[in-house]
Amino acid sequence: MFAVEYAVHVFVPLYNAEAFAVEAVESALRQTYARARVWVYDDGSTDTTAALLRMKFRSESRVTILTNKRNLGPAQTKWLGFQAIAKEATPNDIVLVLDGDDYLVTDEALAIVHAEYLTRKCWFTYGSYVGPFSKEVKALDANTHKNFRAAAWRYGHPRTFKAFLINHLTDADFQQADGTWLTKGTDRGFILRFLELSGPSCIAYIRSPLYFYRKHARNTWSVSEGSRARAR
Repeated sequence: MFAVEYAVHVFVPLYNAEAFAVEAVESALRQTYARARVWVYDDGSTDTTAALLRMKFRSESRVTILTNKRNLGPAQTKWLGFQAIAKEATPNDIVLVLDGDDYLVTDEALAIVHAEYLTRKCWFTYGSYVGPFSKEVKALDANTHKNFRAAAWRYGHPRTFKAFLINHLTDADFQQADGTWLTKGTDRGFILRFLELSGPSCIAYIRSPLYFYRKHARNTWSVSEGSRARAR
């Protein structure tokens, strides 16, 4: 048992995820780390997602369910969710992003993440996960330190960060240059901002896979690729 125990806020944004949502949330609730809270944010789902979540977790005190009346998109929903967490988290609390169609592969995931923050004194972690693109995940190198935005993308799931970093974000971190909300790569803006704020000495790469990234037709990158193909 560590002398210091930070709360870990598991943020689960989702939309029309009736096939996956319960599995995602249950993987967070099964964690052995006791100081965990789950924030589910339903982005105006039109399927049974919202009803399933209310029925399954209505009496679970560790779960907070937030809902958009209409679909705002993944970028704006993440930004709103982060702000909601920041209002109740202490600065040193930890936030872990778990997409609603994915899940944590081990019940020790939060304990492993928490231990990393205490031993490495980090502000941000990324991981080695199971699923598409996982081979692209690598530890930081000297070239990455020079310019995070120019370096090859390597920041795998789960992405976790100290809650105080949310206060350094703005709408622009979730938007394109013209002010429209991102529809693809909606994690990149805030991740790059957090990497730059943290610096190499406060970033940790967790090699042990903690997260399952699910490939399906509704992944934001799948939808974006399909839209471009149809446009050609």
